[in-house]
Amino acid sequence: MWRVHFSNPPNYDDNQLFCGGVAVQWHQNGGKCGLCGDPWPGPRENEAGGRYANGIVTRSYEVGQVIDVYIELTANHKRSLPVPDGAYSTKLDINLRLRLPQGLTCVACVFQWKYNAGNSWGKDPVTGKECVGCGPQEQFYGCADVAIGHKEMQIGLVPKRYPWYLQDPDSEWHYGVAYVSSDTAAISGAGRTLAEGRGVSEVALFTMLFALCVRRLQLIAIG
Repeated sequence: MWRVHFSNPPNYDDNQLFCGGVAVQWHQNGGKCGLCGDPWPGPRENEAGGRYANGIVTRSYEVGQVIDVYIELTANHKRSLPVPDGAYSTKLDINLRLRLPQGLTCVACVFQWKYNAGNSWGKDPVTGKECVGCGPQEQFYGCADVAIGHKEMQIGLVPKRYPWYLQDPDSEWHYGVAYVSSDTAAISGAGRTLAEGRGVSEVALFTMLFALCVRRLQLIAIG
């Protein structure tokens, strides 16, 4: 966000949110990765409660709208997804048109970018073939919060933060971000401690409320 002038802390590594690297993701964490490219064990600085995820809604769309998406690929890493041809280190500008799912509305959806590279030596689990690009590969992620079907959402502003729960035994208040509109009230973020999964009852409450308002977008590319 900081690259396009949103008021958010700059993340100078925003083009390499790669789950900690191919060895960390696949050999240490069994392929698991944070929703927005952070290493699975954390810290999850790009998820709710993290340093770079402050609840700023970056765009507001209509339900089912066809949207323009611009991608700046700083290195293609011998990609395993189809992108324009270019040298390994060539920066590529990619423009896509995507249709948002019909019927999906949200005050804060996570718009996720996921890119599979193809520059690591590996073994295909089906054929047994070994080669560069075979088997599990490095993955790059990126996230943005967007609103769909909620014109009342304010773009580019850090929402007010509200007390979320009392953490025992230190009696320290942890905070979440609340989005409130005329016909809905939803919690879209939580304190760092809760985001890391501590506390059974707190996690259960967070999961229930979070599921009501934040749904992962499954975008359909159109020609």
